[in-house]
Amino acid sequence: MVSKTYIVCVGMQNYPNRNNDTYLCVRDAKTIKWLFDKNGDAESILITDENATKAHIIQAMRDLFSKSSPKDAVAFFYSGHGDKGVICVYDGNLSYDDLWDVYKTTKATRRFAFINACFSGTMRRQYDISSLQKKSVMFFLSSRSNEYSIEMPNMKNGLFTAYLQQGLRGSADENRDKTITAKELFEYVSKMVIEKSNKKQHPVMWGRFKDNMTLIKWKP
Repeated sequence: MVSKTYIVCVGMQNYPNRNNDTYLCVRDAKTIKWLFDKNGDAESILITDENATKAHIIQAMRDLFSKSSPKDAVAFFYSGHGDKGVICVYDGNLSYDDLWDVYKTTKATRRFAFINACFSGTMRRQYDISSLQKKSVMFFLSSRSNEYSIEMPNMKNGLFTAYLQQGLRGSADENRDKTITAKELFEYVSKMVIEKSNKKQHPVMWGRFKDNMTLIKWKP
């Protein structure tokens, strides 16, 4: 039986009572949802702006991820503001502990998240990796703990998301086997983001996973 990917994509662009709304984050979430839907064998949920409350996001993840079996993958994508150890949703903050509490209840053996937010690298300091036990989980974070995640006005997506989607669509497929692995994706996205940001942004990949863990089987 073919494995499936269950992915929740969140884009936060219009924050309540804030003057620093983002510009491309909803489009980022739509792009990643479209990408996984296009490649088939995926079930996805898109949550944006006022719908992206902490309770709604967590419930959506629990409901969708509960459908997974051991052969499947569960994934989370977020684009929006971030702070030390948290991502900023519509009604407050969602911590990495909140995300992990959902991940650890799933049956899927492949678990990963893509986080496009400033200071997202701080999550490496939030955990003792031994707490992950033998469960595969990979967090691909857009920037180091002291870095902003860049949006450029001449791009259709945020810098990290732009090269994330390119990598997942085949650009990261170094051996051309139509399968994008964790190592392939990190090497491609990291190189491109560092180069295009003039070394101002450095993606970080963290967790307990194998370098050859499959993230997507892409189609031309």
